[in-house]
Amino acid sequence: MLWNNTAPLSATIDRILFDGNTAVITGEFSTKMLRTANTVNSLFCIQITVENNLIVRYRLIEDSYAVSVSLTTPND
Repeated sequence: MLWNNTAPLSATIDRILFDGNTAVITGEFSTKMLRTANTVNSLFCIQITVENNLIVRYRLIEDSYAVSVSLTTPND
């Protein structure tokens, strides 16, 4: 549902760090919420672990509260 209700505006990767089979990616994004016309900006951190050429762990940390509020609160 999220992808049907958003339009990406920008994304920037600040760092990509590796430790064995795990990568951590940090950055920022800006997304327009189509239903409310709000724009949300957030830092993000993604952790990806690969084993046997398969992603076995994917964690995304972002300001999920801001995303939720922007999707449900009309722009004034």
